Amino acid sequence: MGRTIMQQLIEHGEVRRGLLGVQIQDLTPDIAKAMGIEATGGAVVAKVDGGSPAEKASVKAGDVIIAVDGESIRNASELRNKIGLARVGEDVRLTVLRKGEKLSLTAVLSPRRHARLEAAEVDRRLAGAVFGAIEEGSPLFGRVKGVEVLDIQTGSPAWQAGLRQADVITSVNQQLVTTPDELAEAAQANKGVLLLNVRRGDVALFMAIR
Repeated sequence: MGRTIMQQLIEHGEVRRGLLGVQIQDLTPDIAKAMGIEATGGAVVAKVDGGSPAEKASVKAGDVIIAVDGESIRNASELRNKIGLARVGEDVRLTVLRKGEKLSLTAVLSPRRHARLEAAEVDRRLAGAVFGAIEEGSPLFGRVKGVEVLDIQTGSPAWQAGLRQADVITSVNQQLVTTPDELAEAAQANKGVLLLNVRRGDVALFMAIR
């Protein structure tokens, strides 16, 4: 991981993370049993984004990704790490289980979008939320700098942590964030507790998320 980051910094001056375009979760024993598969590890695809590299590679909701380029995947976090550090434009070979059948699919990773960010792509602690620039309809538009929660799934980790749609995150662990990419970088740099400074209308509050 360190070598990959160093090489990208040398070549581009920044880390260019690839995007697959899926929402994923760990394959638990209960889910595996319900699907009728014997795999003990992997990442279950809960949703495939329209027009994403995953959709173009024929990945479908319900697929279980068990390996990337021949290396086994134990859980959703491992998949995020492998995809996040792969080169943009690189072919990634996915080994998936679909209704008990093992398939090999190839996805060409695209650049991670700056305008919208599926939090599950970068940090499991914020999974379920979609972040983006503060929209013009927000009462905070033009008043504060930060990243807005554009959408959030009820019951998701982000929801359970206290985030709600239209919240604006202004800092992560006291580091100011103004774009989704800055939020992702700050979150990934802090593997312990995430301290978010959140604006909710005219109210400001801190949230500590593990």
